[in-house]
Amino acid sequence: MARRAAARRGSSSIAPIPLGAPGVVRVLTSSQDPPQSFGVVRDEMLTEALTMTGETPDRLVRASMVHAQTPAGGNIFSTGPITFCGSLANGRGFDGTVSRFLENVVRGLRGK
Repeated sequence: MARRAAARRGSSSIAPIPLGAPGVVRVLTSSQDPPQSFGVVRDEMLTEALTMTGETPDRLVRASMVHAQTPAGGNIFSTGPITFCGSLANGRGFDGTVSRFLENVVRGLRGK
């Protein structure tokens, strides 16, 4: 379910920062086509139709992996925790797309 094209090309997009994320946050990849059973996190809803970000509720059903660098040069890698953990394993163990992506991020942050 993850879009890998931007990460493969080495490009990324700047995340909208409506909820107060500090600094420059880059979206490395995002999920797409979630199952119909997935819903919007209640924390992002102001009313049944109005969201914190102003996006329509259906656009908020997603999980993203983001990277940010702190002013002191530290790195932050963050994921949507429930979706991320559930996506690490697949029918073949932990050798799927999301696991490989995480491995590449860790190697990149370690400088290898």
